[in-house]
Amino acid sequence: MVTAILTPTLLAQPARLSARVVARAYLQRVLEVAPRVEIDLGEAPSDSEAVHDLRVALRRLRNWLRLWRPFLRDTLTKRSERRLRRISSLAGEARDLEVAHAWLASPATRRFLRVRTAADWFDRRMAVEYRQARRRLSDILLRELSRTAAGLDAELRRYRVEVDLDAPGSDPAMATAVAELLGRMAARLPRALASVRRAGQVDEAHRARIAVKRLRYLLDTFDRSSRFAATAAGPLASFQHLLGNLHDAQLLASRLSTDRAAKTAARRPLRAAVQAALRRRIAALFR
Repeated sequence: MVTAILTPTLLAQPARLSARVVARAYLQRVLEVAPRVEIDLGEAPSDSEAVHDLRVALRRLRNWLRLWRPFLRDTLTKRSERRLRRISSLAGEARDLEVAHAWLASPATRRFLRVRTAADWFDRRMAVEYRQARRRLSDILLRELSRTAAGLDAELRRYRVEVDLDAPGSDPAMATAVAELLGRMAARLPRALASVRRAGQVDEAHRARIAVKRLRYLLDTFDRSSRFAATAAGPLASFQHLLGNLHDAQLLASRLSTDRAAKTAARRPLRAAVQAALRRRIAALFR
């Protein structure tokens, strides 16, 4: 497994250089995981963590590119970012369906007969959608990932050096740039969390999860070379996991509310049973 660690050597280098080194390590991680995502039309995928691991690898890469865009934009193209976004979107779609299936199939969800019957019906629909999403993801990986990765790698292998005698700090060391970035992100995080006041605030909960995720991902680049980063990683991971579960439940509730087939008179009691179970889950996660 490729890791991207901000070593003391990288922290002493110019930010534009070190940001590229870490980005290329994240790109290599995507290329390591991608072959595990294969077309599988059976009831259960051969690798149950493949889509999740790919989604996380893509998220870490795209998050890093976004955070360090001011230091990368002299060579990083919008085309490469668009291609990554398209692949990441399909990975996210497939993963969301995996999560929905896991919840519908869980013993807690199926505790009562009506919920179990409803979960079976919805899960069969999700299984079909999931196989279709996984096929689309596999297809785009085969068609576009190699070309996208090659282009992005070429862009990250170089950068232009400009000497400005009137602004000697225009090309700061990575340590300076990281410290400034951590300060801004740490200041935003409490505000993002405080904005989530009710269980039904989908957008606010999503923004809070993104704020936690971005700070955590930045600290993860230190691995265990920083005691502060290692100490903060656990609580941030717990926050991200909790907010992620809340967001997944909110997404599934939204999906069920717009499902035309579930709105028919014959299926209305099934939809109501699952929605009631989801409301209980969302309330519990919010608490």
